[in-house]
Amino acid sequence: MPRGVAGDIRGGREAQGDTYGDTLTEKAHPVLLRRPVPGSVTAECIRAKNKGDEEKMAQGLNRLHEEDPTLSRHYEPRRKETLVYGMGDLQLE
Repeated sequence: MPRGVAGDIRGGREAQGDTYGDTLTEKAHPVLLRRPVPGSVTAECIRAKNKGDEEKMAQGLNRLHEEDPTLSRHYEPRRKETLVYGMGDLQLE
């Protein structure tokens, strides 16, 4: 790939281990940029239908968060429910 200049934006295939917001730099000149993740705007309470589905639900929500950092979750043990936070109702649906 030809060498670029500061400010270039490039597209390419996702390398294994890369995730949203990673900064790709030369080893000799490492740069770490803060991820541009806005705060959550709304929340929704969800519960697994079956007790055995709680772990599957948690794994799925973790995968979704990896793909979209604006989506997050918090488990409330006293009420046995999960709060899912996002940017709006459409995203949470």
